[in-house]
This record gives sequence, C-alpha cells and structure tokens, in this order.
Amino acid sequence: MPGDIRRILVVRVDHIGDMVLSTPAFRALKHAFPQAHLTLLARPETAELMHTNPNLDEIITFSPQLFARSGERIPSAEETLELLARLKKRGFDLAIDLRGERLTTLLAALSGARVVVSPDFGDTGLATVKVPSTSPYNFDERRHQVDINLDALRALGIEPFKGGLEINLVEEDRNRACELLRKHQLHRHPFLAGLHVGGGYPSKLWTVSGFAEIGDRLVREYGAGVVITGSAADLKRAARVASLMEYPCTVLAGQTNLREVAALLETFRIFVSGDCGLMHIASAVGTRTVGIFGGVNIVERWRPYQGEYAVVRYEPECSPCHQGVCPRGVNCMGKITARDVWREVSALLKKGGREE
Repeated sequence: MPGDIRRILVVRVDHIGDMVLSTPAFRALKHAFPQAHLTLLARPETAELMHTNPNLDEIITFSPQLFARSGERIPSAEETLELLARLKKRGFDLAIDLRGERLTTLLAALSGARVVVSPDFGDTGLATVKVPSTSPYNFDERRHQVDINLDALRALGIEPFKGGLEINLVEEDRNRACELLRKHQLHRHPFLAGLHVGGGYPSKLWTVSGFAEIGDRLVREYGAGVVITGSAADLKRAARVASLMEYPCTVLAGQTNLREVAALLETFRIFVSGDCGLMHIASAVGTRTVGIFGGVNIVERWRPYQGEYAVVRYEPECSPCHQGVCPRGVNCMGKITARDVWREVSALLKKGGREE
C-alpha cells in the first residue's frame, strides 16, 4: 500500500490535547508513507500549534460546531460545502479519522478518498478500514491515547514506531515568551511555576482556593514566580485565584496564543493543571507536570505522556463519566485537597531541575 498512497488526509478537528497526542501518529504516517503529501484538517486554534510540524505538508482549517469552544466562529452551510469540494479536488488516496465520531467519519468519507480509516464508533458504515477498540466510551481501554491513535496505522497492517510528542517551537515563539517574562519582571525569581485554571468543561475544573493555596506555598517556600495561564474565557477564574493569594502573582490568561504559551511553559520548572490540552503541551515541551483528575476520564489513557509528571486523582464509582457537567451534581474535583496536590508538587520540585 505505501507506494500507492500519494495524498493523505488526517481529520483532527477536535481539541488541543487530542491534537498534541496525535503528533506521534503524524510522524509515524510520514515514516510509513515518506513520498506522500500529508494534509491535516483541524480547527484554527489547534492548527496554529501545528504550523511548524515537519511531518505535515498542508493544514486546512475547519471548526465544526460539535467541537467549537466559546466564541469560536462556526462555518455556514455554504462554507462547509465549499470545504468538501476543496477536499475532493485534492484527490486523496487515504483519509484517516482519528476521532471516530459520526461527524469526523463523515468528513473523512466525503473527502473522496478511496481508503477511509476510522474507529467509526458511530456505525456510519463509511469506513473502508475500521479501527477496533478505540472508542472514548470503551471503559476497558486503558492504553494511553497516543498508542490508541497509532491503531490507525496498525489497521493498515503497518506497525508504527513509537516516539514522543512534538511541539515544534521556533525563535519567534521563544522571543515572544521572553518579552512577556521581561515585561512582568519574572526573571528576578529563582524559577517559574505555572498554574492553569482552565479545563474546557466545568467537571474538569479544580477549585480556585486550591490553586491559590498552591501558588502561595510556591512563593513562600521556594520564592517562585507564579504565573496563572488560561484562555480569555478563563480570565474571571484567573483573577479570582490571584485575589485569593496572599502573595503577588502574574496573570497571563487571555494574553497568549497557543504557540506563545507553549514557549512560556518551556521556561517553567513546574506546571499544575487539570486534565486539559495545556497539561499535554507542558508534557510535550519537557516541563514537570502535576495533572489533577476527577471522574471524567480514564487517567491511564489521558495522563501526561512523557517526562516527569505526577497525577492527583479522585475516582468515584461512576468514573469515568465523560460528562462535561455532572448529572448527579457531584463536584469530584472539589474532593481533591491542596494538600493532595502539594504533596506531588513538592516531590517533583525536590528533584531539582530547570532554572528560569
């Protein structure tokens, strides 16, 4: 098959973490099909992060309503039809849907590719090659999502080599991060620590009081410069954490794009976050990470993939629920205390490591 495949489409129109955890699959595809032109279909937000990935030859952006975040522009029906026509003109030989929702399987199939690879857990029947056992609702699947993404190649009879996550930062990204550090006089601290207050869904958000307590202990016990990250949608939570802290901190929520925040994370000695995309970016750039998990996802499947990390979890009997808002009104994340999180933060910091 490799010699017959000249144009490949990868459909990855979902979220930040999903994209970051797919980078080993992009590399494996390019290795398996070195002569092929590899096109990625992605949301604008995540596409920005992939512009310098050496394994991708082209990125086309599309924001389906199913995966859109607050404030994101949804394409019209006319624009969607124009996209499908554009995809068909590319003459794809192979389309790979790494998500498996009905919508993403449909997008892969409507590209006109002669081979469509998808988990297709929506049972559309549109996949010519169906990837087994990859549904996010398969509660028994506890391999890491990176390995699950590689099942698309295995379904084609190709055993992919495994490698790490890739965030291909360039000088411009790091220069912008340095400008922010200078602007807020963060170089004067012995090291920087990040607190990420966002999470995508209410059920993944840890308490603002918990973040504030961790921030204060980082300053009081280590003299760290504490930086609060998040999107523009997280500004209120970030400001609340800052107001609860006894010591000063720097709020950069809403002030960076994904490439800039990745470059910032690269300068942190430690990063504390809920189960979300920035947790995976931190892991990808080599920053020690503490991930805080409630009952939404299977921890083994969605933990930080590489580097030094720790996980703090609360898993009720109904876990994993895959619910953005708990239908039972239970605050799983609220069951995790600052003491629980600090135990893991301090253990990672005691290992020494990255300076400012």
